[in-house]
Amino acid sequence: MALDRRGFLKFVAGGVIGTGLTPLPWKLTDDISIWTQNWPWIPHIPDGEINSAPALAKLGQPEYGILVSKVKGSPILARGNPNHPLSQGGIDPLAASSVQLLHSPARIRQPMRKKNGAFQAISWEQAIQEIAPKLSGLKGQKNKVACVSGDETSSTNEILAGLLQGLGSEKFFFHPGETTLYHHIWQKIMGGRGHLGFDLPGADLVLSLGPDLLESWGNAVSQQYLFGQGTFRLLYAGPVQNNTAAMASRWIPVHSDALGHLALALAYHILKKRSPPRQNLSGFRQLHRYVRHNYTPLEAQKKTGLEEATIQSLAGELLQARRPLVLPGSLSGSCDVSGFDLYCGFCLNLLLDRLNTAGGMQCIPEPPKVVPGAPSWSKMLSGDLLAELRRIAQGSTEAPELMLFYESNPVYSLPDSKLTRKALEKIPYKVSFSQFMDETAATCDLLLPQHHFLERLDDAFTPFSSAAANYSVGLPVLEPVHSTRSTPDLLLDLSGKLELDLGAESYETLLKEKAGLLDADWGKLTSGGMWRNNTVVSQDRLELWNDRISRMLGQDRERPDKYQVHMVPQTDRRTGSPRTAIPPFGLKTLREEELEQNTFFIRLNRQTARKNGVREGSLVKIVSPEGTCRAKVNLDEGVMTDAVVVPLGFGHTYWDQFSRGKGDNALQLFGIRCESGSGMCHCSTPRVRISKIEAAR
Repeated sequence: MALDRRGFLKFVAGGVIGTGLTPLPWKLTDDISIWTQNWPWIPHIPDGEINSAPALAKLGQPEYGILVSKVKGSPILARGNPNHPLSQGGIDPLAASSVQLLHSPARIRQPMRKKNGAFQAISWEQAIQEIAPKLSGLKGQKNKVACVSGDETSSTNEILAGLLQGLGSEKFFFHPGETTLYHHIWQKIMGGRGHLGFDLPGADLVLSLGPDLLESWGNAVSQQYLFGQGTFRLLYAGPVQNNTAAMASRWIPVHSDALGHLALALAYHILKKRSPPRQNLSGFRQLHRYVRHNYTPLEAQKKTGLEEATIQSLAGELLQARRPLVLPGSLSGSCDVSGFDLYCGFCLNLLLDRLNTAGGMQCIPEPPKVVPGAPSWSKMLSGDLLAELRRIAQGSTEAPELMLFYESNPVYSLPDSKLTRKALEKIPYKVSFSQFMDETAATCDLLLPQHHFLERLDDAFTPFSSAAANYSVGLPVLEPVHSTRSTPDLLLDLSGKLELDLGAESYETLLKEKAGLLDADWGKLTSGGMWRNNTVVSQDRLELWNDRISRMLGQDRERPDKYQVHMVPQTDRRTGSPRTAIPPFGLKTLREEELEQNTFFIRLNRQTARKNGVREGSLVKIVSPEGTCRAKVNLDEGVMTDAVVVPLGFGHTYWDQFSRGKGDNALQLFGIRCESGSGMCHCSTPRVRISKIEAAR
């Protein structure tokens, strides 16, 4: 029998020594045979001695150290770096494909500009002559230039945001995801300071309220390693028996829109048993009163669907543990989580006294600022791209004249693609720094292709979910394959032409300055090491209750009656990330029950199938208020009744033949919801209806 992904995790977690986390399902295929596919764009492998160079994986979360094997300077293989604390020798399937992506036919090989609806190749000199006057003409005009970045950890963001500030704009946005959502609830709603991290290595019991932490939440590579070492016992609450649930000591089946309610139901029992937390928590009495009145055993059962005994025993396990940790968050590692769910999870940790303590939530300091004119990291995280696009599309906010896209593909990876396209169509001039011809690059007027991460100098400060502040630097391991450029160095050159001083001569000097401010050893960083600091940010006064929280807790969460099936989005690194499509290696690992020709498979149990008139192998239509997808049915009793698991990462319309036209983009089923009270816009996980598509006669 083939070793599937779940079986692999059981194999690793059983404590097999020396395996690290090399992803066996896609690595058992011999590497040489992979390289000898009849793909004309793959270069010939020279004969010679194999040596390794450290690199920093930068394909979308997670960011961690890897090793690249080379022969005569030509890279042939990426693997985990056992000396990097965020890797421990492990690697995910997307990073394992990174060498192949160097030569992807989807790469943009040189600058291009759009003329009469088609792209034409131009030189770098022509490209700078094109963009510099446009930026110069907008200098000093308020908010006429905007930027979207999909890499939260790079110092390039300081250069981008500093350039915008110099031009007179505050319209810098990170691609929406868990980092921005956590920041919004922790700092803006609860009055917290610092950036939240989670000390899984120090916990003895971890309760995951939704996040698939062994697959898609935070640094799954590092978390798989920790779990395999047996550092904590794992409990999972969620709607599907995913890899995390399969490996957990206990799976508590709960629909995704009940996870926040489960946190407050647990708080009810914890408040009865525990004295008030030591932290200075404003609003503790109001929250205590709200939970006592609204989450009695009978009300909790109505809101969660769980028996009183189940909730009570789960609360007992948290109370008995010495160092429990609760993880609220997205099911897919994206922005599909509400502020309500995050707030409830944070409160549960606070009521358990799990803040800034071993095995608890950690308040991590911001990175030091090295571009004098740039906003703080907290300020950069405060931008709400979903809300901004909605306002532009509706005409309540004036669209910027020019927008920059850095390591971001919002046309594909944001919910409500119609709204995103409508908003972007109102922006007269758009520039992409993408390495690949993705859906957003295809809508732009100018393409200034960035180096592949193996070709460039880059850094990462404290990737999401880290237990403590950390810093890594990656050097290029080869010369650029195509006529691409380092985006931060290009931006520094442009700022000089615009007479804007960003305080650095080159990206290298800027990163060395940051390392100096951190008191980090540059030589160690560039040799594949990592700087770490366990300092935490103390909290003056956290708010468990205020007017915004009251409105957030009291908002109506009813859904239309005709949409009765809970959609469960599922991320798989084999099918890419929000900014990277399916790599050719990844496509070859998809089983026939995951993708058949150009149709992907959804998973639901037999009872749900019967209720919706479908069966194993049925061709179906999935409909939400926002969109429609086409799929085939797999029956899986590891999915809750009235839930359907829908894979993400399919449905690309650009990139290459390995990604284009493979299934539908399930993100078109999602809507954008702006939450009452929190004011946070997020990707609301929809309820859908499923109907069989009858075969044509």
